[in-house]
Amino acid sequence: MQSPGKTNAKWPLALILSFLALSILSRIFYNGQILGLDYSLYYPDGVCYTAHAYEFSGLSPQEAWDETRQNYQEAELPISGTIQDYRPQSCQSVQARVIYPLLSAPFASLFGLKGMLMVPIAAVLLSFLLIFFALRRLKLGDTSIVIGLFALAASSSFMRWNISNLPESLLLLWSTLSVFLLVLLLESTPSRRNTLLALFTVTALIVVSALTKRSAHFWTILFVSLALIYLLSPVLRARIRWQILTGVSSLLLILTWIADRLTGSFLGGQNSLWIATTTTSCLKGEQVFVNPENVTTPLTCNQLTQKATINIFNFVITEIGQLAVLDKPLFLICGVLIIGVLITWRAVGDLARICLLVSVSTFGATMLNATLGLNFRLMTPAIPYLIIGSVIVLDKVIRKSDAQI
Repeated sequence: MQSPGKTNAKWPLALILSFLALSILSRIFYNGQILGLDYSLYYPDGVCYTAHAYEFSGLSPQEAWDETRQNYQEAELPISGTIQDYRPQSCQSVQARVIYPLLSAPFASLFGLKGMLMVPIAAVLLSFLLIFFALRRLKLGDTSIVIGLFALAASSSFMRWNISNLPESLLLLWSTLSVFLLVLLLESTPSRRNTLLALFTVTALIVVSALTKRSAHFWTILFVSLALIYLLSPVLRARIRWQILTGVSSLLLILTWIADRLTGSFLGGQNSLWIATTTTSCLKGEQVFVNPENVTTPLTCNQLTQKATINIFNFVITEIGQLAVLDKPLFLICGVLIIGVLITWRAVGDLARICLLVSVSTFGATMLNATLGLNFRLMTPAIPYLIIGSVIVLDKVIRKSDAQI
């Protein structure tokens, strides 16, 4: 077996891309209802993006809606309603998410509903390439890189949400670009030019992310994670002056939330509403009428807190249970990162620590917005960090085992 410290420029990438192509083809040809979960290629959420793509291609709103409804009927996924009564209910919140339908417009015009898969496939391919070259720049071994990216390509949850008519794949790509940029910064010589270039790039990523899907939670988590590791790491403190980090992070966080508020706040789910209401009622000592079942019976602060706690607990159990049963590759990736980094915290390096904080914190943030059974969908922007962190840990294990033989 090739030593994990050595790299070969040809066979790992060819092998990974071949397996990825096989996984994408399997996803396209084999989909639908699986164990009570919807693994279709075209989701109800995708109706809005498909209709918007047709509008960008030159159709009127009514024509775009009629074309979308016909496409879904031909795919045996009928939808009801008209453009007038459907959009205010379901599409208004995605009006500002223009990146995915805009990029998909020419493909939808040429290939119909199937054209909505072209951009997601391209985004997944580019994300895999960026992750691969980021891992190569870290000088990790071929064996660990192939294992990590094979596991991701084999993940049913990853394929479920990223190869579909949804914008998740583009959010994945913007996140992958951010971790690729982070690797470049950690591996390059500090300079004012690199700092300004990084600032410009991250600003652009925040803007396009906000125009793709709600993402303020992810960028906030990333900046906070960087700040925490910066405080704990003498290496990072020697490379980056605290004034620069504080100033840049503050500006980017402000930009993140402004952009996300303009396109729809992430904290709009039921759990976040319960938490906000619970906090208010506790401070005022009042009963409230908002509760998880949408009933008008007043609840005390303690009752509401208990219901919100139970709901969050059920969310964690459901999501972890789904991964363990339906998506063992991704479940193992999570285990490798969490257990590996915690055990080898001092030796694993700053990047792996950042990846762990981003992954775990993003999962925690999804509890404020998630619906039971989303099966890792809202974790999409953390996936590049999850993979890179787990491959770093895996590479250290392989190197240690190889040294002991």
